[in-house]
Amino acid sequence: FTADVPDGFLFATLDSIAEALKAFASADTLIGISPGDQSILAGSTARDRSGSIATFLDSRPPLAEANGIARALVAAASAEAKIHVRQINSELGVETWSRLRGMADASVETTPQNLFFTAQDYEVQGANLKASPPLRSPHDVDALRAALSAGLIDIVATDHAPHAPVEKAASYPAFADIPGGMPGLQTLLPTMLRLVDDGLIALPDLVRMCSRNPAERFGLGRRKGRIAAGYDADLLILDPHRSSTIANADQVSRAGYTPFDGWTVKARLTNVFLRGREIMRDGRLVGPAQGKIVTRES
Repeated sequence: FTADVPDGFLFATLDSIAEALKAFASADTLIGISPGDQSILAGSTARDRSGSIATFLDSRPPLAEANGIARALVAAASAEAKIHVRQINSELGVETWSRLRGMADASVETTPQNLFFTAQDYEVQGANLKASPPLRSPHDVDALRAALSAGLIDIVATDHAPHAPVEKAASYPAFADIPGGMPGLQTLLPTMLRLVDDGLIALPDLVRMCSRNPAERFGLGRRKGRIAAGYDADLLILDPHRSSTIANADQVSRAGYTPFDGWTVKARLTNVFLRGREIMRDGRLVGPAQGKIVTRES
């Protein structure tokens, strides 16, 4: 983390980032970096202590993200380290990534919420949409979508953070103090299918960004991410002739809600198989839990 976390977790300077990357480079480890700029955040918060949504946005501008991306790539190049840049969400961030990504062995992700929601949606959903980095302008969303369509973004991830409703609804001194994040695992597929419905991406793009690329980048590519002999039979079946609607009542995470409540897509997920065993049918979990730790391949 390069901003917006307690000091014990913070790598706020280029030197500290580079030193951390050097420590892991020899182990061929992929390091995730959340790009930001602590100096911008601290300065803005000091100037405006109102604790409003506007303060939250002003203290985490696209400039902070772009600077964080640039520093991460420079540090990775210097350390000869592999990095994954997390949750890019602004036009300036996209432009910085596009220009500098060749400097290092680096990949980048964005999230469904950043591809659909804007800062204006805070007025409707409030705390349920609060996360860091914050939501941006419609112009930034358009830039992210264009980058996704052009293949500049490697992975779409959820940043799944299922805070209970009571946590989100509690009283806090400032909007920035509300627990950050939202649930996303259960809605990743339907929201990505909305992008397919809109013609922004094709189904093979969805598979690449949500399955194959993550598996290969994170060292799971010999078991996960493909339908092929020798791979885990992790499969899903879609019915393209039945529409489906995302609903709070169907969510199984501890959050019990989704910011995408009421959204409809033109396909329905009918079955999910984990290592060849059915674990979901028509939106309901079936059988006992079968998840297990999957370790990175050497």
